[in-house]
Amino acid sequence: MALSLPRGTVRTVSFASLLFLALIAGVHGRYRHPPMVSFYTRECPEARGIVQSIVKSAIERDIDSAAALWNLHYHDCFVRGCDGSILLESSYYGPAEKESGVPDSPKEIA
Repeated sequence: MALSLPRGTVRTVSFASLLFLALIAGVHGRYRHPPMVSFYTRECPEARGIVQSIVKSAIERDIDSAAALWNLHYHDCFVRGCDGSILLESSYYGPAEKESGVPDSPKEIA
């Protein structure tokens, strides 16, 4: 005798099982290969010097590039994800980030 379940229950259980497996796979992969600060030391030893020279020349050409890079690193969700400010509502003090349109993009660096 076969077990008879409502169709919605089967879908829900299937979805929950797939979601659980995806989460387990994601967590396993994340801790199996954590980011390495010294990755480019072995793979491309000149990487630090190349990036430093390009950024330095860009800042010499246009000082605003320094502020744009600072903003990119510490505000625009570049390091460790977004700070959540895009979820805030507008207030008396000004429009919310999500309603202020496209932000000024940094000038081309290279």
